[in-house]
Amino acid sequence: MNPSYIAAPMSRKAIRELALLIRDVVGLKDKDSFPVIPFLEKGLPQIDEDFVLEIKETAKMKEYGIAYPKDRKIVLREDVYLKAIKDEPRDRFTIAHEIGHYIMHIPERIGLARTNEKPKPYQDPEWQANTFAGELLAPSTAIDGLTINQVAEMYKVSKKVAEIQLRYTRSRAIGA
Repeated sequence: MNPSYIAAPMSRKAIRELALLIRDVVGLKDKDSFPVIPFLEKGLPQIDEDFVLEIKETAKMKEYGIAYPKDRKIVLREDVYLKAIKDEPRDRFTIAHEIGHYIMHIPERIGLARTNEKPKPYQDPEWQANTFAGELLAPSTAIDGLTINQVAEMYKVSKKVAEIQLRYTRSRAIGA
């Protein structure tokens, strides 16, 4: 998404609840890793019968992926798609991020910013999609007490994503 866009405000808690709802609909337990490719290929089309997944040749696409909620489409670069099939953490996150845009950023919930100032995180479409991806892949409600390496391995996420998710698990525990 272009940084000149602003999204309807969403808190981390609201985004977490949305991600947990999707995990629940898919039938995942707390410790299960999220099946990004099956969800993309089978789950989203069941939720939205007009959903289209398009895979473009790597050489013909600069971005890793783009969601077009208005057009009901997600476009992925072929290398990202193929690496996600092999459970590469970076590519799984990219797809979860685009799923977040697709679900959260329908036209009614997003618009052009009227200023050049950076939006507040809770109104930033990129922050929202990153937060959604982290919660979908490694729910902060399920990882308390785990190490970064355990989270990364169990949920097939990068150590950076594991670290971020653990930070929010700990800050939630102390009331932040």
